[in-house]
Amino acid sequence: MIIKTSLLSILAFISFSHAGENLIIPPPNGTYGVNVETMNLIDHSRQDPFAPHPTPRSLMISIFYPSALACECQTELKPYMPPQTAQYINTEFSASGLPNDTLANVALSMCVPDDEITRQTGEFPIILFSPGFSASRYIYSMILQSIASEGFVVISTDHPFDTDIIEYPHGDDAVLATLTLNATDEQFGMYTRVRADDISFLLDALGGSRNTSALPCPLPPSLNTSRVAMLGHSLGGATTALAMARDPRILGGMNLDGTMWDSIHDSSTIGFTLAKPLVLFLEAANMNTPDGDYKNWYAQFWPSLAWKLQLELRNSTHFTFTDFPVLVERLVGFPLPDAVAGVLGSVAGKDVLRTLTAYMAALARMVLECTPSALLQRPSEDFPGVLYSNFLA
Repeated sequence: MIIKTSLLSILAFISFSHAGENLIIPPPNGTYGVNVETMNLIDHSRQDPFAPHPTPRSLMISIFYPSALACECQTELKPYMPPQTAQYINTEFSASGLPNDTLANVALSMCVPDDEITRQTGEFPIILFSPGFSASRYIYSMILQSIASEGFVVISTDHPFDTDIIEYPHGDDAVLATLTLNATDEQFGMYTRVRADDISFLLDALGGSRNTSALPCPLPPSLNTSRVAMLGHSLGGATTALAMARDPRILGGMNLDGTMWDSIHDSSTIGFTLAKPLVLFLEAANMNTPDGDYKNWYAQFWPSLAWKLQLELRNSTHFTFTDFPVLVERLVGFPLPDAVAGVLGSVAGKDVLRTLTAYMAALARMVLECTPSALLQRPSEDFPGVLYSNFLA
């Protein structure tokens, strides 16, 4: 979860030889071209427990959606992150030599919405995403865009006061993080519960059961949020497990290398509501450590009838499950220098995207469309870097 600190060495390395360069990320390889809209959702029924004064909990979300057939895509470039966020992160890392506007010069290749495809938005299955502690949702945009290109609406949210910076529309002040990693297990349990509440509110709001603004055009006024899947990284992975347990609309999920905090469990999370498919996708270094062995956790909290799967990505680290392998590889090439590979792993960025997209798409189709996938049953020659440890009862 210590994403900010670990990225210092990466940003320091790439900054000196790539100052001022524009970096355009090409579109993903799925059936659909993708576009993205952002939206502010305010939960007036809930006071933010971390705010310095009484205020409703206010989320910023990104909605990645199929906007055109990939073969008919008219490309439009969109900033990788908004200017204030890019400037804030640049300033934080200026001591490491990161030139001004480095992140502001990164752009994603999106597709101009096609009316015929966007009219079908409400029919595409939905996947939710929760980022790691302190991490902006924007540093996962390439992964989420890639998953959306397979025919999904993918919705990511920041979590106020643990995300480094959240930029709001209409000139509202940005919210900076006040929570720190110097927290107890019980405090991380609380953080996770608040995040899980964010997810349930998001489903209410986008499904039209809360009095919130309609979705931005060209999206429909609301989405069918009665059956969704979920994905999360680090603390977002723990959030995924807890949100699944609490909310019947979340039918299955994937935890990307997230610690399962014991303190997230209480009487409301134990029982049949946990009988849902969960995939744990771990970094290579985590698989054979006590923290990475979830057999005991499964046995204690997941009923024997629940489908479950533990995977490992060879040569990966905790930060392989972000956009940075793709971003850095496009700047410095592959293989990555040893100093950078020590932080990001030595998996090619394109392989990270391809692997996470394929496995999350397979899981979502299994739980939302009852479509079985061999990818979730046995090792695949197409993904030799993925190791399987399947704990089917």
